[in-house]
This record gives sequence, structure tokens and C-alpha cells, in this order.
Amino acid sequence: RHAGGLGRRRRRRAGPAPSSSGVSGGEEATRRGAMVSRQMSQLWLLSLVLARMAAIAFSGGVCTDLGNVALSFCADAAQDAESCASGCGGTPPGETCSDAHCMWTEDCDSSCGFITAESDEGSSATPIIIAVIVAVFLLCVGAAFFFYKQSSRRTSSPTPVTTVGAASSGPKPMTMGGGGFHGGFVPPPPVATTSSAASSVATAVSSSVLTVQVKCGSCFQQVTINAGDGTTTCRYTCPVCGQLNEFHVGPAQPSAGRMVPVVYPSYWKTQSSTSKDFVQESDEVKNAVQDLLNKTWKNQWTRDRGRDGKILKYEVVMVQRNENPAIFDPYFRTRHALLESMRETPPTQYEPKTRTLAGPESQSLLDRAQLNAKVNEFYLFHGTKPSAAKSICDNDFMVSKAGSNKGTLYGPGVYFAEASSKADEYADDDKEGIFSGMYAMLICRVTCGNVNYTDEVSPPVQGLVDSILKSGTHHSVLGDREKCRGTFREFIVFDQAQAYPEYVVIYKRVPA
Repeated sequence: RHAGGLGRRRRRRAGPAPSSSGVSGGEEATRRGAMVSRQMSQLWLLSLVLARMAAIAFSGGVCTDLGNVALSFCADAAQDAESCASGCGGTPPGETCSDAHCMWTEDCDSSCGFITAESDEGSSATPIIIAVIVAVFLLCVGAAFFFYKQSSRRTSSPTPVTTVGAASSGPKPMTMGGGGFHGGFVPPPPVATTSSAASSVATAVSSSVLTVQVKCGSCFQQVTINAGDGTTTCRYTCPVCGQLNEFHVGPAQPSAGRMVPVVYPSYWKTQSSTSKDFVQESDEVKNAVQDLLNKTWKNQWTRDRGRDGKILKYEVVMVQRNENPAIFDPYFRTRHALLESMRETPPTQYEPKTRTLAGPESQSLLDRAQLNAKVNEFYLFHGTKPSAAKSICDNDFMVSKAGSNKGTLYGPGVYFAEASSKADEYADDDKEGIFSGMYAMLICRVTCGNVNYTDEVSPPVQGLVDSILKSGTHHSVLGDREKCRGTFREFIVFDQAQAYPEYVVIYKRVPA
């Protein structure tokens, strides 16, 4: 009764069972229970065999050949030498077995080596064998108890609880927080290769049921679970490592945000979700991009550039426009959903330098984009290399690779710059191919929504990320290093559906 009560108390502390949030843990609990039962049954069976051997030893004699133990008993004390069924090898001529347990005297000529407590040889061997048997027996009991405790801890204990990201309504994996779904963030262990704000993708099954793919924050195994109606905290037990995971699903955006028809930019050739294109831009657009890079350039060194990194200027070689509905559609719907959610409480509007410093040429680029200031939609830069730029345009940003180049000061998101010289710090050149020796920069549409602004030298990373992925009060982070360090401002989003890589700029570095 005491053990059962303890188990019930643990389950209460652990919060609602997975089934309460749409997650069924019955099959997993049954499988784990059967496995532990088999292990304990085997250990207890071995323990009983050893206990029987110990009992035989304490009764006064053992066989030095353990293989003969089962044959070393007389079935009947009244048997004579000729008919004795004892497997120990014989009864002295003319005598009968005096003990049903074959307690021979010293003149016994047993060929199996059965020794009694009266024998000198037996008196020295028996305690050692008894000690070995008892020790193994205790080890078996200890092992059985250990397995029991492990099983109890995995199935009942609420800690440690690893928080993992919930999902977006977008069709691409690795999407976190879009469409109104938010997941908490817990920094991963040093050996982790991806953030524990685990990668996930959600698919709306109906108007009231949300199926989510999440990765365990411990072993990173991806599983599909039912998150109910998407308005609560969900918990599930990883079927691989047994870790209890938790993720928070914030208030869902209106379904219209996920199903609204997509309107593509009027200057795009692609006007249907069934096609895509990668367009070589005109000289007019190339000159506008060159003007934007020049106007936002700043002669400011940071440690991200490296000790020997020189601050050069940039000469645009080529501009290509990415028309990819597979990426733009989730972006458009996420922007629409954020706009709808903030209609009653409009966010504080910010002005990036890509807007305030734009010259007449680059202003034409902004005008035709028709960026939505109500949802803090900006054109921002993202430095990379030519081969990686094409991959991003084809497959979208990968939140799991956040910080793989220069680190993540404000958490594991996608980082953007309003200054071309800041984005250039993260750019690299291709070592071979047609763009060998050239660098790449993406000009992206970024919907920042309600911005969580910070100008602290050492920003509270967990609080910033939780405000976006857990509580859902904000949608992006603006880290003002220009104010606190005199360097640059950075914009960070944690949902790849809030950014669309529209232009690829191939450029060369030239003396300032």
C-alpha cells in the first residue's frame, strides 16, 4: 500500500496524463511494463535457484561437483545398497542410507564427491560455497530492486522535464511558433548538436484537432502525437528513452490565417503555387540593391569579423529573385495570422536602417515590395555563401542550424541585420565553381510582429526566447548592440515561416 501511494503521489506531481492532452501513453506503458516484468521474473527465478542451493548447503552437505547436486539425494532412507537410487554413487555394502538427504559418513565411497559436515574436506569447502551463493543471491535481489526503481522513476517522476518546441502550421519541418503555436526553450547539453527547442512540424487535421511532430529534448527521437485543440500544455513520454517531455501550445490563430488565399507580389512572374522560378534581376534592381548596400554600410569592427578581418565595401555582381511558393505560402499566411492577432493591440512599430537610410534608387525597391509596417515587416540582410544561398532559397532556413557560424547571443533563431557590413561578417566565399571567390547576401522579407526589444550587454536569453516560444507575448527579438556597444542592431525570429529569402545578392569585396 505504501509503494502504491507513493506512485500515485508522483503521478499527481507529474501533471496531467498524456491522454488528457490528446496523447495516449497506454501502449508505451504496457510495453515498458512487460519488459520490466520479464527482467524481474528472470532475476527472481535465479534468486530462488540460488536460495535452494543455499538451503541444501545449510542442511549439512553439498556436492563439490555442482552438476551432480540434483542427483545427490536418496529418495528413500530404507533402500539397500543394491537398489539405492541415489545418484551420488553408492551405499557401503550391507548398509542402508541413514538419511534421505544422503548424509554420508566419512567412509562413504561416493564417486560424485558428496561431502558431509562431518568430513574435514567438507567443513572447509562448505562455508566458501555458501558465501558465494548468498552473495550472488543478494546481488540478484539488488538488481531486481534497481530495475523496479528505474521503472518507477521513468513512468512516474515528473523531473527532469525537457521542454520542446511545438509547431507551426507550415508545411516545412523545423518550424517553431508559427500560426500561433509556441514551444518553450531549454538550452541543450554541451554535446547536443541541435537546440532543445526541438524541431517540429504540425498539421491541422481538423478544426479542433492538431497533430504535431516533435523531437525529444533528450534523445532527439521524432514522434507524432495528438496535441488536442492546440490550446494547452502537452506532455508525452519518449518511446525510445523514456524521457518525459513538455511543450506549450499557445492560443491558436484563426483558421483563416492558415487557409487564406495567397497573393503573390505583383512583379513576380510566378502567380501560382504550382510553379516556381529563379529570376535574373534587371540592372535597375541591381543598382537599387547596390545603393541599399552602400547606404547601410558602416565602418565598424566587431569580434564576429575576426581579429584580422578588414572592413571592405561591396560591389554587386548579380541579383537573382527567388520565386518559391513552397516557402512564400507559409510566410504569407503567418504574416496574415500575426496581423489578425494584433489588430486590437497593434505592436510598437520599428524603423530599420534598410528603410530610413534608403536612397532614391533603393527606395523604389521598397516601394514595389509593399512591406506591411503594421506587422513590422522589413527588408533585412542575411550573410551566407553563394552555394548556401541557393539551398536556402530552395529549402528555407533551418532553425536547427542556428549559431553554426558565429553563435547565438539571443537564442537559437534566424539572425538578420539592417546593415550590410554586419551581414557581411557572416558571409563566405565559394572555394570553387562559377562563384569562386565571391560572396552572397540574402535580402529577406522578415515579419517581426510584436518585437521584444533589449539593449542589455548580457541579454536574458531564456526570458527573451520564452516570451516568443512559450508565453507568446512577442514574435521576435531586437538586440540593440548599437546602443550598448556602439556596433549594430540585430533582428531574430524563431520561426522560419516569419522570413522569406526574396533576393540573392552575389558580390565581391573591394577596398573601402
